Amino acid sequence: MIRRFIIFLALLSASAIYAQTPKPGGLTPNREISITKADGGSVQTSSRTGVNLGSSVHRRWFIINDTTCPITLGNVGPSPHYVGPSYQLDAQGFVQAAENILAFEILFPMFDLWGDHMHTLSLNHVEDLAPKLPLRLEGSWYATENDVREYFTAVAFVDKVMTADGKIWRADRKLITQKLAEVQIQVGESGLDRDEAKPPR
Repeated sequence: MIRRFIIFLALLSASAIYAQTPKPGGLTPNREISITKADGGSVQTSSRTGVNLGSSVHRRWFIINDTTCPITLGNVGPSPHYVGPSYQLDAQGFVQAAENILAFEILFPMFDLWGDHMHTLSLNHVEDLAPKLPLRLEGSWYATENDVREYFTAVAFVDKVMTADGKIWRADRKLITQKLAEVQIQVGESGLDRDEAKPPR
């Protein structure tokens, strides 16, 4: 009886060690999603006529990081600018890798002042990225004046990563939508899909 109990404890201990052992590629089995709020800048945008010039409102950025993701996002979000004769949204911010990376995709779901989903921008970065070296993001998208006028909240999260050994990491969108609900952003998993044509890249 005592021998069986000792064997049971040994198996239980081994199971606990296995559950905490990182998976190949540095990924751990337990996901934890964090969300950080940052100031996305004034909604006022200078142009020929100006957009929201009488407003004191500042845009919000919500940055989501996943403990299992090989990429960590800093304060990242799209900022609108007037580039005559049209507008564009520029990605600003830094990312950092925990291991050697070949490519990654960041998605930016955007919402208006009332929490309604507008667009989801996609930024694909295909470049060898060494760990611990911050990378400044570069990306831009065309935008209409209405996009600039209505845009209030942007979310940033890593959707996919290709590691140096060719493995693909993917975000858990269900956990992301649950985390967004905590900050009163209601969006389904399909609402996180990137836009196919609007606004154009």
